[in-house]
Amino acid sequence: MVLVPGGEFTMGNDEGETPERPAHRVFLSTYYIDQHEVSVRQFDLFEKEIGRRTDRVRALARETTIAPTSADSPVVMVNAKEAKDFATWAGKRLPTEAQWEMAARGSDGRLYPWGNDPLDWAKTRKARQIDPVMTYSDDVSPFGAYDMAGNAWEWTKDWYDSRYFVLVKNQKLSDPTGPTIVPRTLQLAVKGGSKSWTVTKREGMKYDQRLPFLGFRCVLAVEGPGNAFEPPPKPTTPGGSTPGLIDTGDAPPPF
Repeated sequence: MVLVPGGEFTMGNDEGETPERPAHRVFLSTYYIDQHEVSVRQFDLFEKEIGRRTDRVRALARETTIAPTSADSPVVMVNAKEAKDFATWAGKRLPTEAQWEMAARGSDGRLYPWGNDPLDWAKTRKARQIDPVMTYSDDVSPFGAYDMAGNAWEWTKDWYDSRYFVLVKNQKLSDPTGPTIVPRTLQLAVKGGSKSWTVTKREGMKYDQRLPFLGFRCVLAVEGPGNAFEPPPKPTTPGGSTPGLIDTGDAPPPF
């Protein structure tokens, strides 16, 4: 993991798409974030200790568009609950949208992890292209986090509202955790999916969605709410859904 010191940063982009506007200042407490997306090797170790995610196994068997991967590739076809279970097993949490974005762009308002100017990749790279983690040495943030412009899209723990930045634009936000009301769409915010590689891009994805280009990374807060000194929730049993929660049509699990 790499350390992201607490402080203020600019979240959002006044020149971006509607959900990215307006840009606003946010304060975050100090935390660590994974240097790269959770890899296939790491997820395999989790499953060996906790149990196979059988819903994911069935989904992988049905999916025909997954590119060849290695043990060092980011794990994909993982829904938000499985990502949360991995984070809990590892003693970590899924990042808030604000934690993800600050780790990607730093405190100086840059649009890309490396600065404000577009970059010509040393070799071919396309949006949704999955490569072994840390393949592109230029895709590294001021704090040393890799693959936040490209590689897998990544889950956050925040519920998604395309108008959320408008609603909070006049508030002084400290360690925000996104909308407090579960949206009818049951979407969480995902990051890292911009075709132009900007890290302010945000969109929603239903929490049980699986995609061949969607993965995650984890955080470990050392200050503020949800810090490492607070006990995390226990991981749920293998098989997919929490009994009596999602499958019965009740409210989705908290993230």
